[in-house]
Amino acid sequence: MKGKKWIVLFLCVTTCFSLMLGACGQSGETAAEPDGAGKASVEESEKQNEMEETAKSDVTLELAVTWTDEVLAKFREVADEYTAETGVKFDIVAPGQEYESQLKVRMANNDLPDMWMTHGWSVIRYSEYMMDLSGENWASDVSDAAKGVIQDKDGKFYVLPISIVLSSICFNKDVLEQSGVDWTKLKTMDDFDAACVKIRDAGFAPVIISGMDSGSAGSVLNPLLFMQFATPTSPSHAQLDSHLDGTINITEEWAPCFEKMLEWRDNNFYNADYLTQDQPGGHKMLGNGTGAFYFRNTANIASALSYYPDANLGLLPFPAMTEDGGASMCISEGTTFGIWKDTEYEAECKDFLNWLAQPEVAGRFFAFDGGTAGLKSTPDDSLIGKLHQEVIEAYGEDIYYDNIFDRKYLPNGVWNSMCEATSMLLNNTPVPEVGKYMQEGFDSCYAEAQMEK
Repeated sequence: MKGKKWIVLFLCVTTCFSLMLGACGQSGETAAEPDGAGKASVEESEKQNEMEETAKSDVTLELAVTWTDEVLAKFREVADEYTAETGVKFDIVAPGQEYESQLKVRMANNDLPDMWMTHGWSVIRYSEYMMDLSGENWASDVSDAAKGVIQDKDGKFYVLPISIVLSSICFNKDVLEQSGVDWTKLKTMDDFDAACVKIRDAGFAPVIISGMDSGSAGSVLNPLLFMQFATPTSPSHAQLDSHLDGTINITEEWAPCFEKMLEWRDNNFYNADYLTQDQPGGHKMLGNGTGAFYFRNTANIASALSYYPDANLGLLPFPAMTEDGGASMCISEGTTFGIWKDTEYEAECKDFLNWLAQPEVAGRFFAFDGGTAGLKSTPDDSLIGKLHQEVIEAYGEDIYYDNIFDRKYLPNGVWNSMCEATSMLLNNTPVPEVGKYMQEGFDSCYAEAQMEK
């Protein structure tokens, strides 16, 4: 900022000096240009340009993202374009599986990046550390669907929602076709289980799990809980209140979901290396057609396509737990950036978000982030948008939509316990022990949440 002020002062002095020379030389004749004046003028102009470039390039913004590998490379291309235009540089932090744990440590130390991706937690976890952005120029452009997941109870939001993502079941269409499975007919959990048998017998892994990333196993339990409790037609919908008021008996109430995961394991529905495979391995299985179903959000379709661009992928809603139930899907934050309230570079951060909010920039993200538009002005011909339309055509308009189960119905911080409990379950820990561990994690997070109120 100081460099810019000196530039302005320098220009003012130069202008005044030029006017004085002009006034002295107005005698009816054109004043002769002194030897070397033209050269000096060019050098002066070059020096001024160098000073302006130096002033623009002084700022480096720390930006934390959840992406890795090819998707991260695509984002770097976008960020580099902004740097070329403005001179503002980025220190991009991409810790992969350690993203959440690193941010929690930094929150505790009140030492956060200038900007970061909120991965579904902009309101519940991060809002107290972020600037209120609901007064920005692009705020009126936020779609209703995006508002549903980024607004707090006072109507404020703390992120720019470039995209939102759908969470359901990503699948490889070719695998299902080769296995004799019609994805449009998988209405109930019984239908889904029968399809898994066909897929397994055809030589494919029905359900992909990347156990090295505990979040992968947690991302199977989470939708099972959603189907069991959250959907209005679910068999245990009446028990949903116990999750909200802290009276839940996890060992008892979550037993059907624990048993379903064990049933799938015992029926060899998971990939053989489900305990040791890493997350990129899961994406590759989805893309190369060795696996069928991947219980994660649509960003994982983009990741699979980054390895196998010609993969024939689709989107399946969560099946109903009963014959008379309906299909369901979750909506969550996609590419959402917020600004640390204590950043030294508020103006630069906001300028970057304004730049990202432009339709021609925001529209580029859908090709690699697996989302659909979070801003009304963004043209959206995304693959995910087309796949979602296929779902609507196959299953009708009455699909139930809600936020992801743990983010809406469980206390903040319990996700780590869910992931660890699921890993314990798949590693042959008895269900009562898993339930006890999960109960302790739930109770601790619930008590902490009550203290913060």
